[in-house]
Amino acid sequence: MNKSITILTYHTIEPEDSNRIYEGEKFYNITPAMFREQMLYLKENGYTTITIDKFINSATDNDLANKPILLTFDDGHISHYETVLPILKEFGFTAAFFLVVNDIEKKYRVNWKQSKTLKDSGMDIGSHGMNHKILNGSSYFNLVSELKSSKIILGDTLRMNIRAFSITRGVYSKKISTVARGMGYMLVFTSFTGNTSIDSDPYCIKRIVMLKNYSMKDFISIVHKDPVFMIKKRLEQFAKNGIQKTIGVRNYDRIKNAIFSS
Repeated sequence: MNKSITILTYHTIEPEDSNRIYEGEKFYNITPAMFREQMLYLKENGYTTITIDKFINSATDNDLANKPILLTFDDGHISHYETVLPILKEFGFTAAFFLVVNDIEKKYRVNWKQSKTLKDSGMDIGSHGMNHKILNGSSYFNLVSELKSSKIILGDTLRMNIRAFSITRGVYSKKISTVARGMGYMLVFTSFTGNTSIDSDPYCIKRIVMLKNYSMKDFISIVHKDPVFMIKKRLEQFAKNGIQKTIGVRNYDRIKNAIFSS
């Protein structure tokens, strides 16, 4: 059995000239044509998407696919319902969608009816918190409010058990994982770059964030777990983390967005 699972993180899936992408989302936007090409590659090359339940049980599940992929989508953008869901259905794929509770029904975000359709279509739903804000450095009270309230509201409204949490902006701290465990979550997803072993800490799961400038060659390197590509991405993340620690995440975002939009 393959003991390494590639987890991909997507954000918006919109045309390049879309007016439904906020400035901070442009860096992560993948066009529908590129996304479909990526899914076609996975299908034609024998990759199998797995569910949250399959991932949780992967350590003891002897039926885990030889080429497992877990697709995750953060933020609940409207494109996840309008564009992503039909493409996933076309290829017989599943994915996990992490929703920000207070953003549901807002402009360019899914509403409750669409969220329920995602769930009823066999997709996983996870929490991305009550608000799309950086949690690192938050008090225990605020963390409990973000994680517990979002878990309860999503679970009660969609009539399901919310077992996975995706950290907003992926800015991890041990305190977040501790609170998540106490709130009954079984998985915590970060933005740390890397593939995940079935023996990895379930409360600090690595993913690979898909970026606008990735080519199909890059995508193939990612799903083939190319060591040179992964080392490069980890070095980039190390540098990014150092800059964020020095100047702060918000200042980092302002500089990144200014460079990207210039």
